[in-house]
Amino acid sequence: LSKNNDNNLVLEHLKTTDFSSNFIIHSDHGYQYSSNDYVKFISSKNEKISMSRVGNSLYNREIEYFFSILKTEIFPNFCKRVKLLTFNELKNEIKEFIDWYNNDRFMKKLDLKTPQQMWDVYKNNKFIGV
Repeated sequence: LSKNNDNNLVLEHLKTTDFSSNFIIHSDHGYQYSSNDYVKFISSKNEKISMSRVGNSLYNREIEYFFSILKTEIFPNFCKRVKLLTFNELKNEIKEFIDWYNNDRFMKKLDLKTPQQMWDVYKNNKFIGV
């Protein structure tokens, strides 16, 4: 989370990420993801960039869905509520939400498992059987 919409947030996170195997990063066409610095960094890892078609949010449906849950479940009346929080309060609430979402929120589409449980299955077996 950042107060500024710039490349630093994305690039600093990527620099702390362990890319121990092949990966593909999928994103929309936001300027951070089409910037020269971003493309150069991903290319330096010999990995692939995948971008959705312009104007088609269905290609990003998972993250769009996540943010809709964030806005409706943690922040009813999102626009009003966010204005009442300090930056650190907002950051802490989002961090707690992500922890809850990944570790405690069972999902029907994941056979009533949490995202973390499915990730553990994937890491241990290199496949996800849903």
